[in-house]
Amino acid sequence: EGLDYRGKAVFADLRAIPESPWFLISKLDRDEALAQLRFEALLIGAITAVSILLAGIGIGYFFRQRQASTFKALYEAERRKLDAERSLATSETQLKLALSSEKQAEEALLSSEAYFRTIFEQAAVGVATVEAETGRFVRINQRFCDLLGYSQQELPQLDWELLTHPDDRQREHVIHKQLRDGELRESSFEKR
Repeated sequence: EGLDYRGKAVFADLRAIPESPWFLISKLDRDEALAQLRFEALLIGAITAVSILLAGIGIGYFFRQRQASTFKALYEAERRKLDAERSLATSETQLKLALSSEKQAEEALLSSEAYFRTIFEQAAVGVATVEAETGRFVRINQRFCDLLGYSQQELPQLDWELLTHPDDRQREHVIHKQLRDGELRESSFEKR
């Protein structure tokens, strides 16, 4: 190894030619001798780099897919949780509305019953409710008792027919039957 007359690095060999005073010098430019080796080294390096790159891409793809499936599973779980929470919130709201409506209906019923009781008890006329099947008095106001001359304890023991004038019994039997059969919801009339 050395420099030739051009100043280029070369590989050279000097040998004596047998049975002659001559020498044989052979020289090869270093760049020319190593060109094939450099090409092969570069090729091997490129192949190695590409192989490492492809392996990295493959591993990255595998982990990316795995991460994507993990995130997808987490997303689905969170979505189901949110759906369940929304469903629960909707059910809770519906329950509150139902309870609120039920409470309002109950309050309205209580108010209506109190209103009915007040009107029934303080009516200026005699008012009585009679059970459709038996004809027995269910509810009687004080004015009704005063008109008939019975107490509120005595009247429930009596039948409406006993308090009806004989000429009106047939008409009231027809009305009573219509009430019992559902042809009439209510009836109101004056008694003698």
